[in-house]
Amino acid sequence: MRKGMGSAAAAAWIVFSVAAFAQSTPTTISDEARAVIESTKPQPIPGDLTPAVAETIRKNRQSGRAVTNEQLKGALLQSVEELTLDGVPVLLITPKNYNAANDAKAAIYIHGGGYALGTAFDPMAAYMAAELGLKLYSIEYRLAPEHPYPAGLDDCVNAYREILKRHDAENLVVFGVSAGGGLTLTTILRARD
Repeated sequence: MRKGMGSAAAAAWIVFSVAAFAQSTPTTISDEARAVIESTKPQPIPGDLTPAVAETIRKNRQSGRAVTNEQLKGALLQSVEELTLDGVPVLLITPKNYNAANDAKAAIYIHGGGYALGTAFDPMAAYMAAELGLKLYSIEYRLAPEHPYPAGLDDCVNAYREILKRHDAENLVVFGVSAGGGLTLTTILRARD
């Protein structure tokens, strides 16, 4: 079991880790687990990524993860609060192992999804809040193709600047996954300039 995780969260972590490398979905697991694995596999995009196609993919991914997301919230998190920072939706995620002595410190997470998919609440946000034991701001930036570049980056920079009004830069850790990693780097560079 991973440090800081309950058995349900550790099991979910293993399922996601195995699913990332699996060629086919195991048939010996529950229907719920199979749905989660299927929802995390890359889906071929039929032709151009139009707004309608992107929305369909987003809905399919979210429906497959709904049960797991609720289990993660129950296992790892104390609360998930919806904020708006400079017009940008942000989730403030507080893990069960949060210690008020760390109130000056926080994490900022920028989700992945090829700049077109993904959401502020995904398993990585929950896991990292719990692993760090810190409050975590997860930015719900605008997605392509409905909102082309630099809309998502603008949202990340605006949210980051607002979070800097609450926490000193030396007390923040900023990270992202996949496209979120790219946005993390460009957010910090743009905010610096």
